[in-house]
Amino acid sequence: MGQTEFNIFLLTSTILIIVFVIGIFLFLLKYRKRKMLHEIEKRVIQETHQKELLQTQVEVQQQTMQQIGREIHDNVGQKLTLASLYAQQIDYENKFPELKDKIASVGSIINESLQDLRELSKSLTSDSVNEKNIVDAIKQQCEIANQLKSCAIHFNASQSKIILREKDAIVLVRVVQEFLQNSFKHSKCKNIYVNLFQESVYCNLILQDDGVGFIVDRETNNGIGLINIKKRLELLDATYNLESKNNNGTKLSISIATQNQ
Repeated sequence: MGQTEFNIFLLTSTILIIVFVIGIFLFLLKYRKRKMLHEIEKRVIQETHQKELLQTQVEVQQQTMQQIGREIHDNVGQKLTLASLYAQQIDYENKFPELKDKIASVGSIINESLQDLRELSKSLTSDSVNEKNIVDAIKQQCEIANQLKSCAIHFNASQSKIILREKDAIVLVRVVQEFLQNSFKHSKCKNIYVNLFQESVYCNLILQDDGVGFIVDRETNNGIGLINIKKRLELLDATYNLESKNNNGTKLSISIATQNQ
């Protein structure tokens, strides 16, 4: 083999090796890209599936609450109404004048209980959200909770009307209920502050108590109430932040897009 032929062979071999290396590199690059796309697609499918499961849980819970609310209104409410009518009839007939004051007291207690049940029935059904904007719905929850006299609940809204999508409003109201219950049960707080305001196309809700607080990482892993809150907020595609320290209360900040976005 002459020098020229050897040089041609060497050049050809070099070119083939370079082409082979480039081919392997492009194959690995394409394989890696496909693998990344597959992982992204898999993650999206998992997140979508998780959201669908959470949505189903909320819908089932909502249907259950609506059923309970209707039972309270239609069954227990009717019986209390009948008992109130009987008490009024006995008081009107005045057959037992010595018991008049006691009968009046019984009637008053029944009427107060009936009113409480009506408010509870409203809060359990979506009608309390569907028929009102989120400001009225959350204000109603604060008024109902204030009747328990466990602590003082201070509600403040920057405006009288903020409109959210129905499912967002329902979930947000459930988050408020969950936060209030957690504070009642665990925080030993004297005050709970509920602030609602709109900035641009975002509805912002800040829930804060002045209770004993906790270590966030530990409680968010173990606390059922806070896990429920986290799951509900994940359904909304909302941004949220939970802050708490020992003896320094708990603060939950939520931001969600309104219907005007």
